[in-house]
Amino acid sequence: MPKKTFRAAIDEVSKYLFQAPDSAISGVVKGLFGDCLEGLQLSLAPNEYIHGFSRKLPDLVILAKNSGGEVNACFHIEIQTQTESNMGFRMYDYGSIIGRTLSSDGEQLITFPHQAVLYIKPDRTSDSDHSVKISIPDGQKMLYHVNTFYLSEHGTDDLVLSGMHLLLPLKLVLFQPKLKSSYASDEETKNCVQEEFRDETKEIITKINNLYLEGIINMAVKNIMLSATCEIFGQMEQKYIHNSLIVDEVFGLVRSISKMMKEEGKAEGKVEVAKALIAKGFDIEVVIELTGLDRKTIQSI
Repeated sequence: MPKKTFRAAIDEVSKYLFQAPDSAISGVVKGLFGDCLEGLQLSLAPNEYIHGFSRKLPDLVILAKNSGGEVNACFHIEIQTQTESNMGFRMYDYGSIIGRTLSSDGEQLITFPHQAVLYIKPDRTSDSDHSVKISIPDGQKMLYHVNTFYLSEHGTDDLVLSGMHLLLPLKLVLFQPKLKSSYASDEETKNCVQEEFRDETKEIITKINNLYLEGIINMAVKNIMLSATCEIFGQMEQKYIHNSLIVDEVFGLVRSISKMMKEEGKAEGKVEVAKALIAKGFDIEVVIELTGLDRKTIQSI
């Protein structure tokens, strides 16, 4: 990927994860909102669906459609790496614009989507209550409230058991503060933290592969999750680690999984995966590791 800030890179990877098929997205939506989505198809809303934003679009707007293509429900997920005291206002602004519609008789309506803030890195704080009290001059009052989900409060096993396994790669982001603080520490402390990060990365890669082997996720979801994991690991390694042994160990595990893909004769599928990763700006080294394709083949895509 081109050089970008850590927050921008994580934001991009987070959105990339939600390009997974319906089955993977639905687990996250159910975990965040508890809604029954049986018989509905989920898809990310294109930017054209959201009118009125001149500068900043909401992170993820997911549409739940019935078999006839009608929208039954709308879900808005905002992904944050740090808390913001004005998050309630931001979510209200997003929701009011996402929900603007016109009825068949021209009546102007605002139907707020289901909304939640997914916090990747920070722990719960006093700023966690994203409520906005709305007072209208005629005396009407309303309390607007948004759900919050803190990834730090859920282990990798919890995410798998709850069906929210799509979020597994984002667990690596929780190591950023620890890696950053250890960077200036003594060698022993630094090595200890780096090895802990390595072990967590390998555990997540193994869990993703096991989900695939158990038939819980398909090849497309597996590739998306592995790509996201490798991209986050790469971002962290370049910024804080610079340890070739750890890199070799992590990507050695990815190579062994890629070899299994190769043995399954998924050559055409791997080319399609490579195309998708390149289109999203992933580094060519990551694409090589994940697909098993050689550099020449990837460069010719």
